Amino acid sequence: MTITSDQIEKLVKDAISDKLQVDRSQVRKHMEYRNDLGADSLAMYELIMELEDKFNINISDKDFEGVITVRDSIERIERLVA
Repeated sequence: MTITSDQIEKLVKDAISDKLQVDRSQVRKHMEYRNDLGADSLAMYELIMELEDKFNINISDKDFEGVITVRDSIERIERLVA
């Protein structure tokens, strides 16, 4: 079964809302995890674990290196599930 970009975006935003306690409707692709969403290192670690569960994948530190925005994480997940 192939997952679409829209489905990936929805699941990533759902995980962000859950782990960072941000209203799902307020999460935008351009938002930065640290500056806009207030995520610290622990929150990012928990988010990555949540994404691994949602997409049934393993995400290495290298996979998420340089991820700053919500868009960045959506694009990385798209590559990992392709």
